[in-house]
This record gives sequence, C-alpha cells and structure tokens, in this order.
Amino acid sequence: MVPGGALLELPEGVEIRSPTGLRTDTLANGDTKIEEDVEIPLPAGTRLTLPADTSIRFARNARVPLTAGDAIALENGRTPRLPAAAEIVLPPKSLVGGSSQFARTPFIASFQAGWLRLNLATVHIYYGSEAPAALRRRAEEICRLTELRAGRAESDQDSDADAFFIALGDFNLAAPGDATMAALRSNGFDIPEPLQHIPGSNVRQDKFYDQIALWTGTSRRRRGVARIRPYRAGVFDFFDVVYRTDEEAVYRPYMGKPDAPGEQYVSYDRWRTYQMSDHLPMWVELHIDFADAYLEDAQAAVTARLEG
Repeated sequence: MVPGGALLELPEGVEIRSPTGLRTDTLANGDTKIEEDVEIPLPAGTRLTLPADTSIRFARNARVPLTAGDAIALENGRTPRLPAAAEIVLPPKSLVGGSSQFARTPFIASFQAGWLRLNLATVHIYYGSEAPAALRRRAEEICRLTELRAGRAESDQDSDADAFFIALGDFNLAAPGDATMAALRSNGFDIPEPLQHIPGSNVRQDKFYDQIALWTGTSRRRRGVARIRPYRAGVFDFFDVVYRTDEEAVYRPYMGKPDAPGEQYVSYDRWRTYQMSDHLPMWVELHIDFADAYLEDAQAAVTARLEG
C-alpha cells in the first residue's frame, strides 16, 4: 500500500509473499500488467487498519436493519459487525498505483461482422453523487478506460489493434459539456453525430448517462479498406410498445411487491421500469461491407501495374 493506504498487521512470526512465475505482459507505455488472476491468502488473525476518510456505504435500495427514527442499526462497541448490505469504501488514491480501482469492472467482447472486426468494452461507471469529488472520480474512470483502449488500439504488438474499438454503456455523464463528457471524448474516442443531439437515454429522456463512443485514431497495424463509419444511431423507447402509459389498468392487478406479499407498487411508471429498465437501449448502425472500396483499390493497383 502507498503511504496513507490501508495497513495489514499479521500475526507474530507470519509473513506473506507474492507468488512467482506470474504470466505478465508489457504494454506500449512500458507498464507491466498481470495476465492471470492472483489471490494471496491472508492468515487468520490478520488485522486491517483503514486510512483516514474511509467510510461505510449503503447503496440505494439496500435492505438494512433500522432502529427507531429510521436510523441504520449498527452494533456499538469497539468491534462492531456491519450489516451484510454494508460496503467499506476506501478514499481515492489509497491503493497501489495511486488511484482506486474501477467501481465496476468493464467487460470486453470481440467479434466480426462482415468486413468489420469489433472490440467492444461495456462499462458502468461510478455514480456516487453529484458532489465534485464524485464527478472527478467518474471523469478519472472514463479517462482511464479510454486511455487503456486507445493504447491497445495503437499498439503494433497487440493483436486487438486489428479491430475497431467501441466503448459503450452507462458512463453516468453529468452533462454534455462537462468534464465527464470531455473524458469520454479523450484519447481519440468520439460520439457518433446522431447521438450528440438526442435529449437523453433515461425513461424521461432528460439525462445523458449512456453513450456509445468510437475510437477514431489510427493504427499502423491495421490494414485494408474497412473503416469505423456510423450510418445511423438513436435511442429505442420500448415503453412505446410494451407497458404503455395507456395500459396501466391492464397491469395494475400484477403490480404486487415480490418481497412484501399483499402490498402493491403505487407508481405504475416506477413499477414498469422494474419489468424492463430505467435506461432505454441506445444503438448505432455501422457500415460492414467494404467490397466496393476493395475492388476499386484492386482495380487501381492492376491499372497502375499495367501502365508501369
């Protein structure tokens, strides 16, 4: 841990050692990354001292024991046990490397459609609150993500560089012109033009949390005529088709709370988001057939060879 980070206190006479022979890879910027999961067990009796500004967090909708006055019930004493819904939140920059990890690990998938090889990173960026510190953390997560994906796209030694990179998901962007959006559009990523003008992708369509960003940089490894070229893009409002506003009477008998028999949701608008989502699907269409461009290039090459 870096100074100010969490501190482990091991039982007398016990040491922990890092395993050797790990599979690693060297990135284009010189950093070394671990290519396998590594878990180092801690002995029984290990004590953990947390740094200043550590907090206990209860997420919205967490099921917690309450005392009189709707206060969260925490055991008193020097060794309290926390409710199962509690999370220990370390302050920013208290982990190795000087920054906190992603709030939720991005998932990456690669596939090919027509002439286009795609590498998708789906994310759910830290939310927290609208406080300045939370917004800074959001922007940092987004920037780290785009930096990592751009580094792989530009690397001559990374086979992923043959693909076109897309980052998409819930970025929890605060506003179109703030630091979170600037972070998303950094490191060569940009947002398709049609998506820059939609009102929002939440049910009320007044928030800008979700986005699709395409890496538009260049890679010396990538060859051929294929390009990342958006065709159309938008947001699909499924509530125009299912659980429509005019169907509330139809669904009212089925709006019981699964964890509270006999009780029903009062708000139809809220209940229907539990059946679907409170985020609307965002989509983009890409050109995947570059046969004409390939044939034109081939014809031009043959013509040049004959004329030469």
